[in-house]
Amino acid sequence: MARKAILEKDRFSFKLYIRTLPSGPIYYARFYEKNGNMLLADRSTGENDEKQANIAAGKLLAQLPLDKLLRAKTSGNLEKLEGAERLKNMPFAEFLAWFWNADTSEYIRDRIDAEKPLSKVYIRDQARYIKQYASTYQLFKKTALRDITLYGMEQWMRHLKRSIQNNNTIVDAFTATKTPLSWAKKRNMIDEPFEMSAILKPKEHHNKRGILSRNEVREIVKLPVLDVMKARPRLKDGKKNEDPAPIDIRMKAVVLLSELATMRRGEIRALRWRSVDFTNKRIAIVENYVELDGLKK
Repeated sequence: MARKAILEKDRFSFKLYIRTLPSGPIYYARFYEKNGNMLLADRSTGENDEKQANIAAGKLLAQLPLDKLLRAKTSGNLEKLEGAERLKNMPFAEFLAWFWNADTSEYIRDRIDAEKPLSKVYIRDQARYIKQYASTYQLFKKTALRDITLYGMEQWMRHLKRSIQNNNTIVDAFTATKTPLSWAKKRNMIDEPFEMSAILKPKEHHNKRGILSRNEVREIVKLPVLDVMKARPRLKDGKKNEDPAPIDIRMKAVVLLSELATMRRGEIRALRWRSVDFTNKRIAIVENYVELDGLKK
């Protein structure tokens, strides 16, 4: 059942129609240029009452960039359509790859503009999880972003559980989709918004790293070091070296700076002689070295 809204003073109009969703019937609106048959946009009103749906569709009519959509469609440049409409109709697998691509992502660019950039390592890792575990999933290749559902995400999670033995990897792959979905949801790009918290994730298992005791630190202090590492000579008659092998002086320095000066790995990697005050026995921590990003304050 369709009903055309009469908006004489406006250039565009809409028609309501009903879609039956798992949550029940919902009115949707299709937007057109008046006296034209070209579909410009298709949106959910979020209402199951026709009167309220008309009000919601009227608000959408005022908000949607219908003139831009009309120009793009009449010029035959659908592939160049900008903004939300293009992303909504993009296959979900393609959208995820777009989102974590530093050359195309609006999200990554906006973070940079807000002076809250993500590390290149983090972006690289998220893109890898998407490429390996989400972009290859057939349902995501066939389903547009706007049509992605909670059930579809649950199906993907079940697929990961069947094909991947490592729970940590499953959770990491799942996490790589959370930010893109949240970003799209906030911009009304998903017809049936849902909460990712509804999906049951497998329990992660992490090996705990022990903390060095005082005695262990003392043993490290005692270790002999070499400026240039060389293999120890092999002993005759099958005998074995029993004393600790010398270690690279730089490796020893790294461990002791971490344990005795509470410096982090990136801070140690960024340490320069100008930051060391031998007179007062102080180290100024002014920079941090991050993989791919380089030195940071």
